[in-house]
Amino acid sequence: MSDVSAQVGGRVLPLLSLDNAPRPERSETLENAPSVTHTPEWRATLGIESADGFTSYQGEIAPFPAQASLLSFFPFMQYGAMLENFLLFLNVEKSAEDRYSMMEIYIADKPDQLVKSFTIKNNQLNVIPLDDLNIPQEALPVVVCRNMSGIPLYFTKSADGKYMSLEHTHPPASSVIHGQRWEAQKWLKSAWFSEFGQQKA
Repeated sequence: MSDVSAQVGGRVLPLLSLDNAPRPERSETLENAPSVTHTPEWRATLGIESADGFTSYQGEIAPFPAQASLLSFFPFMQYGAMLENFLLFLNVEKSAEDRYSMMEIYIADKPDQLVKSFTIKNNQLNVIPLDDLNIPQEALPVVVCRNMSGIPLYFTKSADGKYMSLEHTHPPASSVIHGQRWEAQKWLKSAWFSEFGQQKA
């Protein structure tokens, strides 16, 4: 990946498409991904490395629809004097037009109390430090974004960079089997979104 970084420069999100079809040098929108094959298995890896360590997330990314949302419960905070925690929110959309949204963090059993909100941008990796939020160790934090979706990656590293971990959560539809999974996800999101940020009397 360092070879790619050297070619594209800083503050750029390089995307690699494994397809034999010729692509235009410039495009107003991101084209659809090629058909997924099973031989060889069609996989990709996102990784973070330091001089002493490496961690990765196995997964592919397809463009997210502009009218999507995110609900992510994350029990991945790691606590210790020499540990640092971050939320890495990766979004890729078809359109190259800049778009911003608000990401909110709550505690699951205190949905009326906003921990903090952050401005996030599409088509980039948004890095959000988590340690300054003072989230209690026994709490279950929840990330809510009402009009942008992406992959929430939870990154922890030791202060010296020797030890790292990278975790991610699945969308609510992943916990549903049989039936109309996406309808169930829509219902789950709607139910939780109606709770978060509502002041109790």
